Amino acid sequence: MKKIKIFASSLLVAVMVLAPCAVVIKTAKAELAQTPAVATVVGDVNTLKATAGDSSVSLEWEAAKGNATGYKVYYGTVSVKNDNEAKYTQLLDAGNTLKYVVVNLENGKTYYFVVTAYDSKGVESDYYSPEVFSVPMSNLSAALISMPKDEGNKVVAIETMEDLKIIKIDKVEAVDAVTVKVTLSVAVVLPENAQDLFTIQDNKTLDLLKVNKAELDTEDTTNKTVLLTTDIQIPETEYLLTLGGDLKGASEEVVVSGKSDALLFKGTDKEHVEKLVAEADKLPADPAVADVKQADVVADKPAAEVAPAAPEVGTTEVKSVKAVDEKTIKIVFTKKIALSVDPVTNFAIVQKENAEKILEITGVKLEEDNVTVTLTIKEPDNEKIHSFMVKGILDVDGKLVDEVKNTKEFTPIYKDVTPPEDATSFNGENVEYKAKLTWAASLNTAGDFKEYVLYKSNDGGKNYSVFKKLDLKTVTFEVAKLAPGKEYNFKLTAKDKKGNESVGVLTKVLIPELPATGPAGVYALMIAALGFGVMNYGRKFANDKA
Repeated sequence: MKKIKIFASSLLVAVMVLAPCAVVIKTAKAELAQTPAVATVVGDVNTLKATAGDSSVSLEWEAAKGNATGYKVYYGTVSVKNDNEAKYTQLLDAGNTLKYVVVNLENGKTYYFVVTAYDSKGVESDYYSPEVFSVPMSNLSAALISMPKDEGNKVVAIETMEDLKIIKIDKVEAVDAVTVKVTLSVAVVLPENAQDLFTIQDNKTLDLLKVNKAELDTEDTTNKTVLLTTDIQIPETEYLLTLGGDLKGASEEVVVSGKSDALLFKGTDKEHVEKLVAEADKLPADPAVADVKQADVVADKPAAEVAPAAPEVGTTEVKSVKAVDEKTIKIVFTKKIALSVDPVTNFAIVQKENAEKILEITGVKLEEDNVTVTLTIKEPDNEKIHSFMVKGILDVDGKLVDEVKNTKEFTPIYKDVTPPEDATSFNGENVEYKAKLTWAASLNTAGDFKEYVLYKSNDGGKNYSVFKKLDLKTVTFEVAKLAPGKEYNFKLTAKDKKGNESVGVLTKVLIPELPATGPAGVYALMIAALGFGVMNYGRKFANDKA
């Protein structure tokens, strides 16, 4: 078991109150299996920054010392302070980069992140980076980037943001079991559905406490106090309240994540009867309405939660699909999108003419603009038209990207480096002082055969030069005007449309000497000079090796 570096808990709580969206802890990597420790030469990642976004968190870190060739991002919804506690549940390979955006996160939920480095053999650094946690929020005005610095037994959070005019939480308290009072640093203006601007979650289990209503406290004329009506709180439970980025001050102040935008408070079981009775006293008596009893109010339970409806289909479209190279495809959407935890499931590529032939997707990366996706694919084995499809992708508005309307056609880049099969049974013989060459056609399995190339050598097969290019239907050819008494070497290759050329097959033909005297000699000399005749003094050589 690896040793752990951990900070004092009291100081950690203090930092959480001051900067609840980013806290850092340096720990050893939690073991996936109990294996002996192996010394590594790649250094640890010592600094990590987190920037909260809409359903996402952007991470940035400094390069590890040593021969690091890549980085891994671990994250989950539970902090890992030692090896005996829960481990990070998600692992992403960021590759050789110092920035990475984790998407498909739930807004309002706290996520904990660490990074490790690895070398070319896949051996990871001994320790995690400092742990950072962040709470994704919709339309954040700014993001917290806090860096840890180990100074003995204390943690110092170094703020890196500009000093902005911001809304801060001065105080949060549970007034009763269903009311939370929030005191802010400036006067605010609450929009319609203001309850969506406040998130409350159990600081231990991370379960959300539903906020049903948000209104300004009429007893506070400064408009700095907001009363939240919630589901029933659990007494003495520590809750974390976080402001949403859309909350605006009366003088255009904004919420900045990490700048006192979150604060802890404890739930209470104090009865809400007093307020109900007070409001009932203001109403005219109605004999048809039974008296409100204290026990009736206390026993009242919140309505059961309704299962979320299927997302509405939006108007976001796939703008373009383009093959960059043999292994890379770029997809551009018309709006920002979010991918699933396993983003490979969000896409499919099949041959248009045969949907059973699937082009395997090996990697998916959502670029920083959140509209561009880079797919890594297995190299295709053809240049046929393919159909590109999307599945289960949500846009920035939480609407589903239409799967039917966004099926696109494209042609992958096929890097063909395989030549056609060679011709077979390549033979040559002298026929009336000409070299007659015959062969069996190439199999042309790939169907991209273009032509045969016939080479001739005049130095016994040491060097060949192109003699003739022949079409793919040719299986015989005669070479005339050859010198008597000389042996000629020939090579036949097959070439495809991409220019890939086979090794070739060889043969040689001996052109005989002319008869020395007599009518036959004169006749043979005429035949040789004209390049045709009826005499056959030749012999053939077949299946010689190159």
